[in-house]
Amino acid sequence: MTCKGCQDRDNRIRLLEHQISILQESNQYLSRRLEELLKHPTMLAGIKGEKLILEIAKGTTTKRGAPYDIRMHNGAKVEVKYSRITEPKPGSPTKRWVWSGLLGERDGKNYDILVLIGDKDGKHHNFEEDDSNFVYFVLNKDDIRKMTVSGNKRGWVALNLNPKKGWSAAKKSLWKFKMSAKGAKELFEQLIVEQK
Repeated sequence: MTCKGCQDRDNRIRLLEHQISILQESNQYLSRRLEELLKHPTMLAGIKGEKLILEIAKGTTTKRGAPYDIRMHNGAKVEVKYSRITEPKPGSPTKRWVWSGLLGERDGKNYDILVLIGDKDGKHHNFEEDDSNFVYFVLNKDDIRKMTVSGNKRGWVALNLNPKKGWSAAKKSLWKFKMSAKGAKELFEQLIVEQK
């Protein structure tokens, strides 16, 4: 004959063992996903950009491969691209951001708002209007068509970090779409108010 306390203890142990088994499976899955992401820094950077905007846009993310990243509650579609600081050639004094895939395969991107995010460098963008670590450019698909590198069907833009130096008039004009983190937040807050 077993005591009531012993049965309760044994049941609790079985339940805990089952929960441990589920957590171990989940841990293995997440470890594999993290390993995949670390092998693809571009994808990881994209997720970082989406997360920054998702926090202020109050929308929902789309499935991977969708023609935009975030859908706001009013139906507005937002595409987000993030760029680290790059050098055209190793050791080059020129630093730039490069955003690619702005138009998608065969012009397949379909969004209303495009947000380009770039890391600040500490030289040209350290003492700006906010203490954010990022520079934001907010525009639409038609605006970006005028600035993308011609002949590139997917659409990409490379922009010198120094706003006083630029390559083409189109690239220089991208600077008029620059916003502070606060400005980007206020823009999305206004869109949220308008959708109510």
